[in-house]
Amino acid sequence: MNVFDKNITFCHPWRSYQARVLAELNEHLKNRHLHLVAPPGSGKTVLGLEVMLRLDAPTLIVAPTLAIRNQWIERFVESFLQEPVKPDWISTELRNPATVTVTTYQTLHSVLKGEDLETFFTAFDAVNFKTIILDEAHHLRTSWWQSAITFRDRLHEPNVVALTATPPYDAEQREWNNYIQLCGPIDEEIYVPELIREGDLCPHQDYVYASVPSPEEAGMIAQFHRSVDAFAEKLFANQEFLGLLEGHPWIRTPEENMDELLSSPAYYTSMMLFLRKAGSENWQRGLEIIGGDEKNIPEFSLIWLEELVNGLLYKDPHYDGDHPILKPVRLELSRIGAIERRTVMLRSSHAIQQTLVKSVTKLKSIEEIVSFETEHLGHSLRQVILADYIHKEDLPTTADDEKPLVRLGVAPIFERLRRKFGETARLGVLTGSLIIIPATAWPVLSELAMTRGVTLSSIPHAQDDGYLQIVVNSDRQLVTSLMTEVFSRGEIQVLIGTAALLGEGWDAPAINSLIIASTVGSYMLSNQMRGRAIRTQAGNPEKTAAIWHLVCVQPVMEGGGPDQIALERRFHSLIGLDAERPLIRSGIERLHLEKNPDSDNVVKLQNHKTLQRAANRTSLQERWQHAVETAERGERKEELTVERSKIPKPFIYAATVKSLVIVGAAVFFETAREVMGPNPFNISKERLLIALLVGIVIASPYLWKAGKAGVRHRSLERSMIQAATAVYESLFHAGLLSIPLSENRFRIEGGESVSCSLDQGTIHEQTIFLRAMQELLDPIENPRYLIVRRSKLLFVQRRDFHSVPEEIGRKKEVAENFLKQWNRHVDHATLTYTRTPEGRKELLVARLAAMSAIFQDKSERLSVWK
Repeated sequence: MNVFDKNITFCHPWRSYQARVLAELNEHLKNRHLHLVAPPGSGKTVLGLEVMLRLDAPTLIVAPTLAIRNQWIERFVESFLQEPVKPDWISTELRNPATVTVTTYQTLHSVLKGEDLETFFTAFDAVNFKTIILDEAHHLRTSWWQSAITFRDRLHEPNVVALTATPPYDAEQREWNNYIQLCGPIDEEIYVPELIREGDLCPHQDYVYASVPSPEEAGMIAQFHRSVDAFAEKLFANQEFLGLLEGHPWIRTPEENMDELLSSPAYYTSMMLFLRKAGSENWQRGLEIIGGDEKNIPEFSLIWLEELVNGLLYKDPHYDGDHPILKPVRLELSRIGAIERRTVMLRSSHAIQQTLVKSVTKLKSIEEIVSFETEHLGHSLRQVILADYIHKEDLPTTADDEKPLVRLGVAPIFERLRRKFGETARLGVLTGSLIIIPATAWPVLSELAMTRGVTLSSIPHAQDDGYLQIVVNSDRQLVTSLMTEVFSRGEIQVLIGTAALLGEGWDAPAINSLIIASTVGSYMLSNQMRGRAIRTQAGNPEKTAAIWHLVCVQPVMEGGGPDQIALERRFHSLIGLDAERPLIRSGIERLHLEKNPDSDNVVKLQNHKTLQRAANRTSLQERWQHAVETAERGERKEELTVERSKIPKPFIYAATVKSLVIVGAAVFFETAREVMGPNPFNISKERLLIALLVGIVIASPYLWKAGKAGVRHRSLERSMIQAATAVYESLFHAGLLSIPLSENRFRIEGGESVSCSLDQGTIHEQTIFLRAMQELLDPIENPRYLIVRRSKLLFVQRRDFHSVPEEIGRKKEVAENFLKQWNRHVDHATLTYTRTPEGRKELLVARLAAMSAIFQDKSERLSVWK
């Protein structure tokens, strides 16, 4: 018996990837799972609905939000049933399920945590669900994941369809295992470049528009830094504080407190560095005790002062913040705003971070972008601005209520643009509690509302009768759909809303310009927001999209300040077109921005260059196609880029010198014996040759070691391959990689830096491998095991340390296998377990050596289309 009428069919042609997935559906479902990864806007919803029809069983569809829940129903009604209303066999009431029940993860979690579970399960068992569709499956973490697993396990062999644009690749292994346990292994992964090549997504480009703090904001920041400088100067002059530090048990008797100090190496280092900077001699004893080298001691800086005062005030086992000498220090830090939630922040306070992230100067940036896009796109502009907060109270309430606009939010953005552009930009607002439209759009909205049975009324804007505030007297979810239609028709050209409502799952293909005024920095949410703009639009094959990212740069701050750092983090996994070259990759470097702009003028020049690039939309489609076609393999790869100086090279110098010394000594002594003999001027060549051969034989172990290493490591790229081989073989041995190295290969490319990628493997496996390589090559932090190499020549001893990657160091047997692979492919070394007293001592020495490179750029993982 059929559950679904066989006449229910999709009314549009399938995209190429959709057709491919459907053709291979039986193969994918052999394990009763279909796990599909595809970008926002690629048509996952209709594909999921088609799979539901083909499985022909009662289905539960779970989505992250009410808006996305309703879109499943809308898409099914419009594209499959082609009817105006929802049939009664589709339910959104989890406690009153039907053949197709559509709900949210939160609702499912709440019901399963409720008390009346037996009644609930009785109703569900009567429906006999056999298919579960998990939309935006990346939301399935911890509690939501547990609820979904609980429900799935109650059913008898259900089919699970998991859909997402952003799998949690960087999650810890346990969390990833949970995710795969529920969703199944990834069956198909579709990427943006492939869909652009096929015409299923539109060409697009990311742009960064920067500002610098306002005079008021800059003054507050400068005052904080002056206060910190004065605090540091005063602390160095504080003899009581210096005496307290010199009398600390870790400094006075380090050998008696070794376990304690080795458990906090950064804090102990900060003590030694402060004393050294202050001119005290007491720091040297600790360095001698642990066997450290003064040349590896970094210079004192605010980073170390932060570490020191944080330790003394909140972490020290011997002192606390109420100590008579420390209490005034704590009160002074509180006075200048350098303590937030029991954490000392001397380089940038929480107040500074919030000031930059929510800088009022971003309102001006938005105004300038809107002006630019309006000038270049004219009536075809369909722009969306996404913010985190509404701040409805910033709207005027009377004709003379001109509120100052001093923060970022939906209402302040609307007011700033309304005061600047009036009705010429056709502004609108769409949030859960605030809706504003141009008065000219009211006839269209009211007509659409009437056809859908929605009751609306309007209130004129307090200062501008060209705008109306809409009062909703019925289903707000329907109003979102109506406003989307009004926007798509062009009655609204610039729509301002919240990322919570419109940032994920909202479908408006007309969008051709997006301003992300949200402060979110995560890959998943950023990618979802970008996904609103990159959909193709029927009847508009020339559509391109601009995605604008706002940043407030603080020129004098490290890395451009916290807002710049958050922006760069956002771009780590956002893959897109290089601004100058035919390359598709992640990372902010692809935009070719000014590095560390040191003045307002540099920021203005950067913005000017950005606007020039954004003006040339006509070439964007050609540049995308060129970049896609230039890729050798046409697939996404994960890649690690590392500075050449960080690549481990074998210690062949000492072996080479030793062999030369032995050979030279043999020849020297034979020559000396001949000279001292009866015929001092008739040296026997035969005897010298014999001496040379004897020397070579004695030195052969050193010659063999140097020669073998020289062949294997004849270039830095070859050294990278040897290190990568050791890591790969160990991960494969641990069961974390599925393809033996004999069936895979590394791609190593040299230049100013060296990049490394794998030919084969899932994105998750590539991520595991490159994350392990990154941990091996980057400065040491706190690994369970260390790889230690030693080389001694005369009185000079060299030591070199590398972290054993976390996934490899979890088990002793796997770590020992890594040592075996390291000795085979890289150089002779030993393995040190850092959780013993001796091991922690070795770790502290290793961290001291690594701290000299603390300000160097770390290796970087990128996604590239190759």
